[in-house]
Amino acid sequence: MAKKTQERIDAADLFINSTSLTLKQIALIVGVSSKQLGAWAKEEDWELQRTANQVTVDKIIAGNYIQLAAIQKLIKDEQKGVPTPAQSDMQHKLADAIEKLKKKQNLSTYHTVLYEFAKELNSSNNEAAKILAPLALEFMKMKAKTIRDDA
Repeated sequence: MAKKTQERIDAADLFINSTSLTLKQIALIVGVSSKQLGAWAKEEDWELQRTANQVTVDKIIAGNYIQLAAIQKLIKDEQKGVPTPAQSDMQHKLADAIEKLKKKQNLSTYHTVLYEFAKELNSSNNEAAKILAPLALEFMKMKAKTIRDDA
């Protein structure tokens, strides 16, 4: 594939990271035809990337909390505070899912911070970055093991 132009990179970024812009609007912003933009979007499956970009751990956790709150409201309002076995089971499953997602989110947060730090360190002190890299890898392995052991 030929090297992507800046217009194509910008258009993809706008489409994937913005849900309010249409292809026609993006074409006007980056200065290409709507037809060309549509071809790029289809070729690289920007719609799938946009959808995937909107599914985040935070949103999944928030959705689980909303489900949990709805179950608790139903139990309180309609069952005088006494959950059915199925509701009790669902509450436990949602709470477990939330806890696991929070731990996994922490692992990716560690990685993001370490990666950004290593990148910056590499540009200013390459020797120190070489020392950091194996230590960062061991740290990530330790955190991943801790998450697996707690599961």
